[in-house]
Amino acid sequence: MRKDVLITLLLLVVIVAGLSFWAYSVQQQNRPAPAPSSAESALRTATTSGTFTNLDGEVTGLDAYTGSIIVAHAWASWVPSSPDALRELAALQREYPTESVVVLAINRSEPPATAKLFLEQIEQPDLTYIIDQTDHFFQTVGGRTMPETVLYDRNGDVAAHLKGPLSIAELRREIETIQGVGE
Repeated sequence: MRKDVLITLLLLVVIVAGLSFWAYSVQQQNRPAPAPSSAESALRTATTSGTFTNLDGEVTGLDAYTGSIIVAHAWASWVPSSPDALRELAALQREYPTESVVVLAINRSEPPATAKLFLEQIEQPDLTYIIDQTDHFFQTVGGRTMPETVLYDRNGDVAAHLKGPLSIAELRREIETIQGVGE
């Protein structure tokens, strides 16, 4: 008799688990589409905040580059992949005229002196550097990992949001896709 009770209980557990999974699946399918990512408004929001400076301490904004495809890459000296990523991004920038594509290396929350020292140690690749001491950009785009790269089309709208280490081949494909859409 114990064996029958055990089999019955096991069968009930399987049925309840199956029904629970089915109910959860139906609930997820009927969920409204998520609101657009905060990254979609990051270009305009971040540029009006006055939180960005260049390496010389001059206030700057991402909107200065509207009209070009923008590759905005969040980096920091404490991220192990930053030196290689910055070198790769500099090589990518050399492939495109800056009127067409501009690569912005946005430092996260570090004092300008820290960023400058780090860049000197890695032989500062030729890029446009932006210092974001308040971490406004990363927070605005909903950053979760490091590094993160956001690509904007010529109108300043988010075209791609890439999380994690860079794939230059993937960035090229994204740029080509954006170029194809606008032409």
